[in-house]
Amino acid sequence: MRITRPRLIGGALATAAAAAILPVSAAVAFVSPPLVLLAEPQSPAHLVAGGAALDVTVEYTCAATAMDISVQASEKVGKRLASGYGYVSVSCDGATHTTVVRLTANGTAFVKGTAAVQLNMFGCSQDFSVCGSDTVNRTVTITK
Repeated sequence: MRITRPRLIGGALATAAAAAILPVSAAVAFVSPPLVLLAEPQSPAHLVAGGAALDVTVEYTCAATAMDISVQASEKVGKRLASGYGYVSVSCDGATHTTVVRLTANGTAFVKGTAAVQLNMFGCSQDFSVCGSDTVNRTVTITK
């Protein structure tokens, strides 16, 4: 799914409606003005150095001081499990951007196939009065 301005506005309106009905929680806070944190891993991810690392493109939009994005991936490779972790901090301006997060394999190398990806995001409003986080789980294709 690509994050577009209509989805961002629609999501903000839906969240505002839900916030009026539901009690305030951390899940509601990350899309409550003045804080907006949206990020999603994109498919495909790309093998680096023969599978020693994996580059995952992340599309993000945020209105915050900055947003921290961590990405974990797991892929079954024969009878073994390839896994890796990467982290990046991005600046926020309310526009949609992409960044690449490089995940370093822990032991078993990644190969072409399919991986389960978990993306975690965290950020705070400009005055640090509101902080929020969220997790997105996706399946991505791995290519060379």
